[in-house]
Amino acid sequence: MKKMIKKVALILIMMLVATSVATVVSVPQEVQAAAKAKKKKPTVIRFNCSSGTYATISRGGTTWSKGATLKPGTYTVKCSFRNYCSKEIHKTISQLRGQAWVPGTIKKGQTASMFLGFTAKNADSKQYILSLKAKDNLKLSYVSGSAKFTNNGNVKGRKLSTDLFKWGKGVQLSKSVPGNKKCSGYFTFKMKVSKASSSSKKPSKKPTKKPSKSDW
Repeated sequence: MKKMIKKVALILIMMLVATSVATVVSVPQEVQAAAKAKKKKPTVIRFNCSSGTYATISRGGTTWSKGATLKPGTYTVKCSFRNYCSKEIHKTISQLRGQAWVPGTIKKGQTASMFLGFTAKNADSKQYILSLKAKDNLKLSYVSGSAKFTNNGNVKGRKLSTDLFKWGKGVQLSKSVPGNKKCSGYFTFKMKVSKASSSSKKPSKKPTKKPSKSDW
């Protein structure tokens, strides 16, 4: 009788142990499964700069480069963008603005920087720098009415105000840019380079990365 009671007790103990083990094991499996679930990384809307230089300057419109040794004449400056988000993500850049900072004068032998870029309400800002060299004392002046915006949609050469040259504010280019790698555009403007007399105002100091305003 005692042996039978022991056997029954042993069986009950084994059943309880098996149940508790099952319970203990089942909970961690659920926790581990939840922990292993991959979290989707947030989509960052950004302007593309991985496929070449997106700010260029040209004298004559045939050869474009990211810098120039200036001499008297008329130059065209171009700054381009595209929405890097894929079409499937459907992330639209809103309130796209363009801005530029241009030195008014450059002293002989100096290298000055021209700043260009884009800002948006829901995207990172993008800034480019063009390196400008001078072999003479030079004066840079904006060709009135030459600032224009073009995209690969319906806008072809829309004129821009001189707010473009107010760094930190800029001018609105587009209310929205759809999330498609084919959605792109650029703004351009012309500047006249002429020799500056030695009595002209002091040349512009090399601006900081975020100039407060343009000399124009």
